[in-house]
Amino acid sequence: MDFAKKYGSMNVKDHAEWHTFNDAEFLIAPNNTQAFKIAAMKQFGLNDIQNGMEGRSAYEVLKLECAIKAETVLLDWKGVTFEGDEVKYSKEKAHEYLTNYEPFREWVETITSKMADDADAKKESVKKK
Repeated sequence: MDFAKKYGSMNVKDHAEWHTFNDAEFLIAPNNTQAFKIAAMKQFGLNDIQNGMEGRSAYEVLKLECAIKAETVLLDWKGVTFEGDEVKYSKEKAHEYLTNYEPFREWVETITSKMADDADAKKESVKKK
């Protein structure tokens, strides 16, 4: 049995596509990959899951979610600048921008969720055949 074929590749770039936002391009993967699920389990402790993030501030939860997305969803970019200077992609910069720029974070979430929905629909149509 080929685990990658049966369950999906752990390499998030295998699932990623380039998308344009304003005048920059972003390599984005769906938010339902095995790598995303594992990263979420690593970031959120069992206590967090069982107690609904009790004791954590909304900002702490946001930072955790953005860390997962910087690791498994927002994988690269081209043409990103800040105050006129080119910003090279890094997971740290991706985490910073996802955390601090709500319209950008919402756009990424919309794209990654649609990609996940499309991938799920494709799997369902294959199962029905």
